[in-house]
Amino acid sequence: LEAELAQRRRADEALLESEQRHRAVIEQASEGIILTDADSRRIIEANPAIARLLGYTLDQLVGRLIYDLIADTREGVDARIARVLESKVPLVGERPFRRRDSSVVPVESSAVVVEWSGRRVICTVVRDITERKRAEEALRQSEQRTRQIVETAHDAFVSIDARGYIIGWNAQAEATFGWRCQEAIGRELAETIVPPQHRQAHRQGLKRFIASGEGHVIDRRIEITALHRDGHEFPVELSISPLRIGDTVQFNAFIHDITHRRQAQRLLEQKNRELEQAVQSERQAIEKLKATQSALVQAEKLAALGQMVAGVAHEINNPLSFVANNVAVLQRDLTAMRRLLELYRAQDGLLAAHNPAVAAEARELADRIDLDYTLANLDDLLARSREGLRRIQQIVGDLRDFARLDQNQLQEADLNAGIESTVNIIQGLARKRQVRIELKLGQIPPVTCYPAKINQVVMNLLSNAIDACKPGDMVTVATRAENEQVQIEVADTGSGIDPAIRSRIFDPFFTTKPIGQGTGLGLSISYGIVQDHAGRIEVDSEPGKGSKFVVYLPLHPRK
Repeated sequence: LEAELAQRRRADEALLESEQRHRAVIEQASEGIILTDADSRRIIEANPAIARLLGYTLDQLVGRLIYDLIADTREGVDARIARVLESKVPLVGERPFRRRDSSVVPVESSAVVVEWSGRRVICTVVRDITERKRAEEALRQSEQRTRQIVETAHDAFVSIDARGYIIGWNAQAEATFGWRCQEAIGRELAETIVPPQHRQAHRQGLKRFIASGEGHVIDRRIEITALHRDGHEFPVELSISPLRIGDTVQFNAFIHDITHRRQAQRLLEQKNRELEQAVQSERQAIEKLKATQSALVQAEKLAALGQMVAGVAHEINNPLSFVANNVAVLQRDLTAMRRLLELYRAQDGLLAAHNPAVAAEARELADRIDLDYTLANLDDLLARSREGLRRIQQIVGDLRDFARLDQNQLQEADLNAGIESTVNIIQGLARKRQVRIELKLGQIPPVTCYPAKINQVVMNLLSNAIDACKPGDMVTVATRAENEQVQIEVADTGSGIDPAIRSRIFDPFFTTKPIGQGTGLGLSISYGIVQDHAGRIEVDSEPGKGSKFVVYLPLHPRK
């Protein structure tokens, strides 16, 4: 008996020691601990942590019913205790506890049945989760705000998982692509909104990003083609970003239908092209108007020149006729007078015998004027006078031919004659520049044309050719007939034309001459005149070797 008592005493001591150790652990624990009698529902032990959390002292907690601490109905508390008593493992859950001041604090509790001082008790470990609940509520509100933003966004919002399957689809996505949210969720994105020709590239890009974290379209705003449920394709603007959640990744995309923008862009581009064309047409019209005005001025100048030349020719021809007639009379009379003088000189002896003084005076006068030389030179003087008169008459005729008053009427004309007249007029400039002009005029038929205008073309070509020449160079003017047309060729051995500007030489106001030495209209006007005659001008030039302009004129332009 004594041995049994001793053994029981040792067991009680060990139990007491164990309870003391457990009580020490309970008191030092940072989490709240409550020991509740399973039968009476009264608290038999509590630690300082739970007392601080609920606003009680330890003495106030011990002996209090557990119902006072849990913010639930008595039936609810009893039901939970019953589940704890039946469970073989700790029962974990979230519960609202009531503080002494009646405020509620959220806690996470773990309850299990244990033996304590020989009776069955429920050990409940409580952890304050107020901060976690606040964070969860903030997260919930943030998610709600984000969800509201996404749902009310004007852009389609689509989320896919790492496999490429749709996990998010807002109302605007429904309107944009024609799929309802319930239909789209769970479908592969490639088969839903990606056109067939782009699906393989989409899948490969997704795999590449999962493997390497790199993607061509990630975190960029790009324009691509999307597919509507009804099968039509349309342009969209896409911005896609990855979102890593733990070990998983999802992709969130905002997609904006830019069909109307593209249409507006195309319309704007079309309007810009039309505006550019209108501006270009206006510019060309202005240039053409300027050229036309200049051509009219040139035509007026040519008409005025013709009138002036006609007047000058008339004024010159009248006295020129007098001079020519007088020279003819003078030649006739001087011939008679020379014969008379010869007769007088034959009778010089009779005069000396009859009147020596007069004879001496006559001999002195004859010696002073060198009568023999004068009589011998009279024919040459008269011949040169006649040649001078002829040259004056030719110059006046060339001027009249160059600027003919009938220039506004088509008529058959001898172009060779007009070219000769034009060359005669510009010959003085050529001699001054020490440039030789050579004529190689072939046998050509008459050409129906405006003669004065063709003369103007030849004058412009000759003037440009002489300007391009240096002393010692030569300009050749040739004509030939071929295939119902006449060719006028003006070639020089001058500086030639730079290939970079060759296409612009017929443009109005284009000139390479210094300011004040050319209007840039000569070739432009010539080009227009030739076109008016249903002809054309061709140019061949090599820098440093000269240029050749060939004018092709039909014999009968109106035909």
